[in-house]
Amino acid sequence: MTFNESGLEFNFGKGWVVKKYDEHAYFRSLSGMGLKGVDFIAIRDQQELIFIEVKNYRTRYNPEMDRSFDVAAKPAAELAYELKRKSEDTLLAIDAVLQYYRRSWWYRRLRNLWMRWPWLQHNRAFWSRADELANHHLHYVVWLALDFDDPENYEEELLFHLNLMQIEAVDRISIANGKHSPFGDEVRVVVP
Repeated sequence: MTFNESGLEFNFGKGWVVKKYDEHAYFRSLSGMGLKGVDFIAIRDQQELIFIEVKNYRTRYNPEMDRSFDVAAKPAAELAYELKRKSEDTLLAIDAVLQYYRRSWWYRRLRNLWMRWPWLQHNRAFWSRADELANHHLHYVVWLALDFDDPENYEEELLFHLNLMQIEAVDRISIANGKHSPFGDEVRVVVP
């Protein structure tokens, strides 16, 4: 699966089911209520729920305007607060989707069948599994692309602030970049 986000191309390997959440119909209907959302919601090997938020602070080129533009990194404490809100709002949205599903007699009747379905791409199976994993195996990944003039210790400072905030339901927080990924070759990122 390949997705573009913030000027980066993400390629997810086998065993991954990924929803580009900020473009998903459920997010669009809930964002009007003031909810924020992470960029990707992923389920890895049907065992781990992963929220991925992409922050690309590199200088980028806009071909439509035929010019480059610089993106300044937010202060780490401010970004950590924003990331916390996105994570918590995404958890609220998963809960809202499941509440909506549970109102359906068909969903309640066929839920066990959908959960045995081998492909989590089906919305009901994906969101049901995400809800199950949210309280047990939630990994929050911030994919960070920094420019050479950003502070050297920005990643460490961001991780420090994220850990201070104790984000609800998150088991593990990781900072990933072009050199380091908690997923090895399972997720490849291309900078066009």
